[in-house]
Amino acid sequence: MKGKAVITGGAGLIGKALAHFLKNEGYKVIVLTRNIPKDKIENIEYIIWNYRAPGEWIKSLEGSEAVINLAGKNLASGRWNSETRKAIRESRVNLTQNLVKYFESLTVKPSYFISASAVGYYGNAPNPVDENSPRGNGFLAELTAEWEKSALAAEQLGVRTACLRFGAVLSTEGGALPKIIKPIKYFAGAVPGSGKQYFPWIHIEDAVRMIDFLIQKKSEGIFNAVSPHTIRIEDLIKTAGEILRRPVIFRIPEFLIRALLGEASEIILNGAAVKPERIISEGYDFEYSDIRQALENLLK
Repeated sequence: MKGKAVITGGAGLIGKALAHFLKNEGYKVIVLTRNIPKDKIENIEYIIWNYRAPGEWIKSLEGSEAVINLAGKNLASGRWNSETRKAIRESRVNLTQNLVKYFESLTVKPSYFISASAVGYYGNAPNPVDENSPRGNGFLAELTAEWEKSALAAEQLGVRTACLRFGAVLSTEGGALPKIIKPIKYFAGAVPGSGKQYFPWIHIEDAVRMIDFLIQKKSEGIFNAVSPHTIRIEDLIKTAGEILRRPVIFRIPEFLIRALLGEASEIILNGAAVKPERIISEGYDFEYSDIRQALENLLK
């Protein structure tokens, strides 16, 4: 058996898929969760935790092969007000700060720490960006920079650390894709705004395989977890329509999206042409690099 892998956010889209995958790869998988899920995965240990306070759960981190931090409040849960922004920040920045702080008390610290991040770091970028590109503007860009700083503090404790800037993770089990395809199935598919905004994406299988790849290599630093195939959001929606044999003829005006979602509309209306240069240079081979190939796998 391989070592111990501890996952926070294990009830989320990536977390559940990762727990399954790592278990099948021979890891002892522990999921730290606020509530034990009803659909527990067999042979995976679930431990109640509270990142705000130390407890027995900290022992699960001792001597782990990897700690994978995927926790964070859903960004697309409605309009952002001051309370929502505070909750989003606390569930990412404060949680990660505390998790890293608890590493200090361990006799044998984790061999490797992976913390989720997001391509929101780049803001609305009209030109191609990679891991060396500067931070963009806006709430998400500022949040992501703080989030990564909190995670990379683990390096000062001698823990090898990587941050994965995820694009939209495509899966039929959750995330953006089910919300996109549902209206398409009922002949009500629509392109948001101009449709020209870039849409960085990654297939759920590649998201999971990439994490396992990094655990094995223990590579450090920032990695863009996106497909090398850059698309715009209208490419995604129209390709999904073609696969489902449904026309996509409608558009949702930008002003309406902004009126409905306020500042949170930047999730839909902003985008960046993000390139995964570092993970490719490390030797990772994408299973799904083309959007049609990915959607055919997921929708057929």
